[in-house]
Amino acid sequence: MHLVAQHQFVAILRAQEWRAPLIGTWTRGGAGDGIGPAGARVRWTAPPDSDDVNEKGTWSSVVVDPGPAPHPDVRTAIDVAGLGTDLLTGPLGPQGRYRRRGLEIFLARVGVGDAATIAEPWLVVGGHGIHLASGAVRAPDGTVRPRDLAVVPLPVTDDPGLGRILAEAVRLQTSRHRAGP
Repeated sequence: MHLVAQHQFVAILRAQEWRAPLIGTWTRGGAGDGIGPAGARVRWTAPPDSDDVNEKGTWSSVVVDPGPAPHPDVRTAIDVAGLGTDLLTGPLGPQGRYRRRGLEIFLARVGVGDAATIAEPWLVVGGHGIHLASGAVRAPDGTVRPRDLAVVPLPVTDDPGLGRILAEAVRLQTSRHRAGP
């Protein structure tokens, strides 16, 4: 299972002459099927317990199960659009590394200092880690929970997943200050 940025994933397949629809809140069953050359197929689904949609209701990230022997076009699309190989704790794919680099620049520019640091694949805030691909939160005791669906993304980027990660970081930092040292 791979978490990928849907728009990039679908665009790469379409460039290779696949029929590949975007899926969103309107999609029956929350799944999309791509049909490629010589009948090759791949399926992607909305991430479980996710509200990672853009303003049109299109899923920003989707889960792809390429199967045991993926078509080369599917492998390429996953490699390029990949956020990570595990929904909660896996290593970062190319898009996840892009998020990491964006966060490094952002944190340096706003001068957050020790309040938030990056320890791949996590943004660490007050002892909590936020996974840069999935947005899952790891508590100081090591337990991992999916990201808080009630957190509204900060509109600071075209990547809603990154906006959610930043919003979660702000929430964690704010709750840490309220609780005291």
